[in-house]
Amino acid sequence: MKATKAILLKCSTRRHTSTTIDGIEFTFQNMTEREKSEFERSILNKKGGVNVDARKRLLVYTLVDEDQNTMLDMSDLKSLDDLDGQLVQKLFEVASKHCGFGDDEVDELEKNSEMIHGGGLHIA
Repeated sequence: MKATKAILLKCSTRRHTSTTIDGIEFTFQNMTEREKSEFERSILNKKGGVNVDARKRLLVYTLVDEDQNTMLDMSDLKSLDDLDGQLVQKLFEVASKHCGFGDDEVDELEKNSEMIHGGGLHIA
């Protein structure tokens, strides 16, 4: 099928993927282009570094409940601090892949931020 404007603009349907970790099934939704841009902006701090809560922020955007409604919001970031770090890392890896982020995309954001702001990288 040859792409047309009409076909392209219909590519707005949410995609979902599920994974089971430690006996718990987690479901993720993709991010729209708007959400992906918001996420990328949200993980950069005022000093030009990448916030240390970037993994948790991606989970807020992507984890959904059984009705495919987002499970978390930004007010939950602090609560996620007490989760098992390995669980958060596994969830982040699935969410990253599902949303089309490359393996080192957060690292690339850090590098780009450093080039834009000149000087050392600051992790907040």
